[in-house]
Amino acid sequence: MSKAADSQRTKLLRIGFYTSSDGSKKDKESLTISAFKKLYDECVSRSLNYKAIDSHDKKVKITFLEKDIEDNFYYGFMSMFRNSSHLAYIADNEWNEEKIPLSPTRQLVERSYFIYYPKSDLLLLSQNHLGPKASDLSYALFNTMKGKTLVTFAAIWKQQSIKELLETGTILRSCELTIAAPRDFNRANYNLQGQLSSQLADMLAGAGLSHLDITLRGQSPVKNSSFEWLSEDVKLSLKELLELFTPKNGGVEIEKANVIKKGNKRKTSLLDQVLIHTKSVKLQGDGYPNDTDVKIAMIQAKVENSDYLAQYDISG
Repeated sequence: MSKAADSQRTKLLRIGFYTSSDGSKKDKESLTISAFKKLYDECVSRSLNYKAIDSHDKKVKITFLEKDIEDNFYYGFMSMFRNSSHLAYIADNEWNEEKIPLSPTRQLVERSYFIYYPKSDLLLLSQNHLGPKASDLSYALFNTMKGKTLVTFAAIWKQQSIKELLETGTILRSCELTIAAPRDFNRANYNLQGQLSSQLADMLAGAGLSHLDITLRGQSPVKNSSFEWLSEDVKLSLKELLELFTPKNGGVEIEKANVIKKGNKRKTSLLDQVLIHTKSVKLQGDGYPNDTDVKIAMIQAKVENSDYLAQYDISG
């Protein structure tokens, strides 16, 4: 490959936007801000500039690359060993595949980059279905604060009214879901928390299905005070699947996701509602992007969505 062509190589970076569960406190410093400060101080005080933790039966490393005082943000990345027997191969344009040499002491690692803005309580996270998730960063903050209240990060959706359908307190009558997946779908690549989402992933992997259709209909309560038509886990699982299963996330795609709310006969589609922005990042000669270029792409994603994100900014 010529130097000119090499300098023009790019890869797509998908960026998600999140707010913390503790970010609504304007009158005093939130736990999220305190935890980020403490985690940053712990990392930079070490000679290796990182902190490793055990999160959900996996090891995650947190590395801070920058603390920008002027623009008020933390920038860094999370790393995680790839816990899968399906290892990556290297191939050229002619599909000549080669193994990546791995000694007993070396493993493949996945990265997810993050930028956190304390004043506005906004988290930007690169989307890597094989890598660390927002829940891993949440646990790292929890671990840093020695087991205080757990801070969670919720993905920002394009329409708040759609997200509210999946929040606690909303009653769903029915749900229709269609999932398309490659036949070599690898269940080990997904760390799912919901019971239903985990069961659906197991079905896709176990049966080698290319499509999975499921319809859930709740039983009408005898009394108004009784439990919901569809359980909270159904809503949690739907939200989780919509955030993780996207066409560019390992070939798995939600083709249909319709719900009907109690008291309404009209179906509401949940598709294409999670706010994800895609940017191109220039690759270096070794095929990897520069950390600075990744940061610039993530900041540009924030700027390009600034009008919509303004409603989640608590600094004003």
